[in-house]
Amino acid sequence: MTVSCPICRATETSVLFVLPHMRIAQCHTCDLVSGRCLDRDELVSATYDASYFQDRPAYREYMRGEMAERRQIAAALLDIFRRWDEPVQRASARGQGARFLDYGCGAGYVVEAAHERGYRALGFDVSPAVIDLARELSSGGSFVVGDVDSLGVSGAMFHSISFIDTLEHLDDPVRVLTKVSVSLKNGGQLFVTVPRWGGWMSTQQGRDYYHYTNDHKWFYSIDTLGQVLELAGLDVVHIGSLGDELSRAGWRSTPAGDKYVNRRDHLFAVARLAR
Repeated sequence: MTVSCPICRATETSVLFVLPHMRIAQCHTCDLVSGRCLDRDELVSATYDASYFQDRPAYREYMRGEMAERRQIAAALLDIFRRWDEPVQRASARGQGARFLDYGCGAGYVVEAAHERGYRALGFDVSPAVIDLARELSSGGSFVVGDVDSLGVSGAMFHSISFIDTLEHLDDPVRVLTKVSVSLKNGGQLFVTVPRWGGWMSTQQGRDYYHYTNDHKWFYSIDTLGQVLELAGLDVVHIGSLGDELSRAGWRSTPAGDKYVNRRDHLFAVARLAR
């Protein structure tokens, strides 16, 4: 099946690299970069679906690994979100627990950090196995299994929504963002982090860029990430370096921490529902 670009719906691409496990292609029209199968014109097939973490002990241990660093990163991310999030600050000032959703929550570290800061925090993921792990590891928050069509939100529910290293895994990021963002309260904000294509790390590493893995379908630049957010009906408040935000939050880079959120590699975006 021919792949349509989620931004411009074009199907024509140019191949940038052919790697042993995938092709890296770029849309002719909007420049969005994608990971393609070697033997057919489809996106790489390792998808975070309901069975992805099932019966894979290595992934379970990966999620458990270096928990201290993961929790420190999650705490720094929540501090960044709070600085940007005026509705949350107003809700907290009124003594209300602001509602927070982490879509694609994985092992739940961000949900846990949100709970510790007084949010009514919900983590959502398609994998029952990873949700079981999140419930096991997290000291607080709620966790739900499902995909975007079973999220079950009714109206404006959340003050804040985050997609932490999630958009690169989705077949149609525009569709998912559109469906999830309608659950934002008036003035609420959506936060995104993604690996940065065309940034320092991808330029230095070239064909060996460590995010060229068979579970990364899309590779975003500042421009293409902004286009995806706008097509989902969002106004972009900010897109920039996550490293700059982490520095302001006082997070100190470590070799272990850089494997998860590399300050030279990631983008950070803030968006609101378009008015």
